[in-house]
Amino acid sequence: MRSASIVRALAHHHEVTFVVGGRPFVGSPATSPSWRTIQLPSIQRVAGALVPTDGDDLARVMAARADRLREVIVEAAPHAFVIEHFPISRRSHRAELMGAIAAAGDARIIASVRDVVLPSSADTPPEAELVATLNDHFHALLVHGDPAVTRIDEQVGWVGAVAIPIIYTGYVGAHEHIAASPEAAALGPFVLVSAGGGNETYDLAMPIIDAWRDVRTLVVFAGPLASDTLVADLERRAAGR
Repeated sequence: MRSASIVRALAHHHEVTFVVGGRPFVGSPATSPSWRTIQLPSIQRVAGALVPTDGDDLARVMAARADRLREVIVEAAPHAFVIEHFPISRRSHRAELMGAIAAAGDARIIASVRDVVLPSSADTPPEAELVATLNDHFHALLVHGDPAVTRIDEQVGWVGAVAIPIIYTGYVGAHEHIAASPEAAALGPFVLVSAGGGNETYDLAMPIIDAWRDVRTLVVFAGPLASDTLVADLERRAAGR
């Protein structure tokens, strides 16, 4: 996960509080004594709708999340508060995140997004709201990509109205050295399919499996946060069922 890689790097030099709002993070905060992980009451998207993972009432869970996030921010008293995706997306989380920003006092508020902005959805705010939120409440926008490859202003029109600095960080990865397994070596040449850590893999992987299954060996990364249903669907499609 991009967020976890950023946290690991920051924890070498700073005290970091990593707040997780979705499925529990797979990984150990013991990587650094200056890194702690806080799990909010968990929610996930199912068929486009927010659903608590424990089956509880959504309104109650969202209120509990907002309260807990404010508590964490006040306790941490951060110098910088980095928020993934919002306000470019995650409009359904606006109340809890704006409450947290208000609780952050004099902290630098920084938006963080990947290099490719996903198409507009029901969770994407109107452009006027997005730009106003960035300009009025944030100090910078981090784009985790290389502007020589793709630029955010080539994807969305609202960038020209953003008054805060837009900073390209380069691509973010784990930089782990992993030896090839005997199983991978036995595959021979293959096509690698990967589209992130969660359910967004589905829309890319399915047509590629259909097009390439009988042409070249495929290796599909479903991602650590992909649902069990998605993984089962990918396995069935790969098997030709």
